[in-house]
Amino acid sequence: MANIKAQTIRMQQPTKLADNSYKRKTFDNNETLENLIANEESLRRLAYNNTTIKTGESFFDDSDMKSEYYLVIVYDK
Repeated sequence: MANIKAQTIRMQQPTKLADNSYKRKTFDNNETLENLIANEESLRRLAYNNTTIKTGESFFDDSDMKSEYYLVIVYDK
């Protein structure tokens, strides 16, 4: 039986790192949320890996977000 959960996370504007990649961060310094976000990004990359939809890196790291935003993650617990 499915145990569907939804989590709305208030996000900061992504931070550009020294290697020119971006780090997504929550306003809450919460390891559980950070893990949820990392898993969401990984699964998003996997899901779109073999599609014909054109996606740039900003689709995965939210680097196109220029201010705070909310990320809604829906998952089966």
